[in-house]
Amino acid sequence: MESDRTVASMTLPAAYRFGRNANIVLWYTLTKGVVLAIYGLIFNLYLYSAGYDRQFIGLVNAVPAITSLLCSVPAGMLGDRLGYKPLLLLTGFASPVALLGFALSHAAPLLLVLSVCYGAITTFYWVCCVPLLADSVPEGRRVLVFSINSFLLYGAGSLGYLIGGQVVAAAAAALHQSPHATEPLRWGMLSLVAFSALGAVPLLWLRDTRRVRHGAAARPRYDLGLYARLLGPDMLLTCGGGAVFGFVGLYLTLRFGMKPDGLGLFLTVSGVLGGILILLAPHLARRLGTARTAIGLQAAGVPAVLLLALAPSQALAMAGEALRNAFRSMGDPVYSAFVVSQVPAEQRATISGLYAATWSIGFSLGPAASGVVQQQAGFTPAFLLGGASMALGSGMLWSLFLRGNHRITPAVERKARQRTA
Repeated sequence: MESDRTVASMTLPAAYRFGRNANIVLWYTLTKGVVLAIYGLIFNLYLYSAGYDRQFIGLVNAVPAITSLLCSVPAGMLGDRLGYKPLLLLTGFASPVALLGFALSHAAPLLLVLSVCYGAITTFYWVCCVPLLADSVPEGRRVLVFSINSFLLYGAGSLGYLIGGQVVAAAAAALHQSPHATEPLRWGMLSLVAFSALGAVPLLWLRDTRRVRHGAAARPRYDLGLYARLLGPDMLLTCGGGAVFGFVGLYLTLRFGMKPDGLGLFLTVSGVLGGILILLAPHLARRLGTARTAIGLQAAGVPAVLLLALAPSQALAMAGEALRNAFRSMGDPVYSAFVVSQVPAEQRATISGLYAATWSIGFSLGPAASGVVQQQAGFTPAFLLGGASMALGSGMLWSLFLRGNHRITPAVERKARQRTA
């Protein structure tokens, strides 16, 4: 035991060492990021190689998001009642099964059923990851652990693009087939199963958090007013982000004539830089406070969107997108820490489920509205509409939580005051 501690102290600074639960979740997040990258690279190509048209591929891709919208709030409430370990075990060991079904099946009805199942299963990860990490570290270290979690998911996880491409290339060479053929792509899908299972095994050693053993009597009532103040601005922020995010590649291609290889390189570099900047978020939170940093980074994305929308040159548009992605990447973990500090520990999975729902709604309504405006008036008005929505959401957060002499009271402090009243 002592030797294990010695090895750990030799390899990681004390600030970056966490307990068992946090380490297990961070490992699962890393494998989850790799899986998401491989899935994003291969899955649609795999379906196309199997003979499906783009309309059906779009439907298969939309089903998990719709399922997540319907399941996120019930899943969050279930996590608060049963604890996070059972739900994470379910997502950990059911995900490889669903992915194996995708790899082995070509039947359209089964693909749709698997999409529903995969959407529901994946929802448990998004709902339980943040509250379990919050329970696993002291409040002062939450921004740090959330930042590392985001870095592993989006930064280190991007290695999956490289891994997936190499697996398909190796399979194509071994089978003497084109890398666009179904069989090499199927091997890429099977690599998803392997990484998903690899991440799931350590989940067996998760410990139940202390609050789960307190029972139902310890659960406080829901503060509906607080939930409304948190979720209303977030809906506007996600609608604004959705109006811009999915159209950046198309915008740079159609307006400035960027070629696919140059666009891909730019987006990769932008993503990697955003992942690295995530690690600066804890330092900002320590200097400015979690709430001010979270709300400030959300607001900082608005000028970046304006630069992207109004840029007269390709270089300025690329700078706007790089800044938008950087502020979003840095803001996500701090915003998560801010949110979980506002609700009691017994309701953290519920608020995570509600945020997953607002994300699904925002990234449905935002792109839909943006597409209509683009069709009628072009990219610039659509992006300006997204920026306005983000500005309104940020302004609401500032007004509700930071304006004047108002001081945010964490849920733990509010609960203690209620007990002594």
